[in-house]
Amino acid sequence: MIKLTGLMHTRFQYSEAVNHYLDITPAEEIERLQFQAAAFFTGKRRSKIGRPTKKQRRDLEDFTGSE
Repeated sequence: MIKLTGLMHTRFQYSEAVNHYLDITPAEEIERLQFQAAAFFTGKRRSKIGRPTKKQRRDLEDFTGSE
């Protein structure tokens, strides 16, 4: 969670924008987010794994019977 400390009327670069807000995220929430896995299941394949090769895709299609 963040708390705004000032309003900007135009866009600024990050180094300037961080001067206009405070991070008020509770310590428990920060710890919880740090322990979450880097990869997560999206329903089709695990993220951060990459696309299957053509051979892997064909093998998977043969196994599942889909085209």
